[in-house]
Amino acid sequence: VRGVTRESNFLGRERMRQAIALDPDYAPAWVYLGWTYVFDLRSGWSDDPQGSLAEAERCAEQALRIDPNLPDALNLRGGIDLTLGRHEAAIAVRRRSVALAPSHSESHAWLAAALYFAGDAPMAERHIGLAMRLSPFCPGWYPIILGFARLGLGRLADAQRSFAEACERLPDNVVSHAYLIITQVMAGQLEQARRHAAEVARRSPDFSVAQVSRWLLYRDRSLAEARLACLRSAGLPE
Repeated sequence: VRGVTRESNFLGRERMRQAIALDPDYAPAWVYLGWTYVFDLRSGWSDDPQGSLAEAERCAEQALRIDPNLPDALNLRGGIDLTLGRHEAAIAVRRRSVALAPSHSESHAWLAAALYFAGDAPMAERHIGLAMRLSPFCPGWYPIILGFARLGLGRLADAQRSFAEACERLPDNVVSHAYLIITQVMAGQLEQARRHAAEVARRSPDFSVAQVSRWLLYRDRSLAEARLACLRSAGLPE
């Protein structure tokens, strides 16, 4: 249900629907079902973006109706807000999630992502660091968030290492590959970036400037444009 590919996202959705059919009051199933619609929106997989948004909203509402204090449901709500460019709302709801469950690793990681895209890299680094200490064997997407924070702090080589780790752990995740290419271009490693972009595009036909642009959730849109310029320099197709 992490949605790293179109196929896994669809499979995750079907499994969550099956879980809800068995128990309509099982809030985590509504949460993960909602994420599949968020991933649809961010990856450009939906033929009906407004419909996908409505379904994601409905899933978040259902999960919060069942359990208003469920951290994962609050983090989904924050993910929807962030997708819509409502950075302060995303930060607020994810801060609430952390306050309710200070030892919940993913709440810190999701808050770190929202803080990074809102322009607060130091606090993003603090929360992803907490997340990784709380979960030493952390999910493969945590290094992406750590890379975000390091990139925001200007630690380019450290960011590149984080994105490379994420690519190794999640080889089908377009975000990790996109940011590895971005940091390679920023570091002057243009030929390496071009080879990597060509290889990922060969394996993942959806991998393009248009797809990645939906994941660049920056409040400062000039940063998004700068990141896309790096991808274009590496030869990523539009």
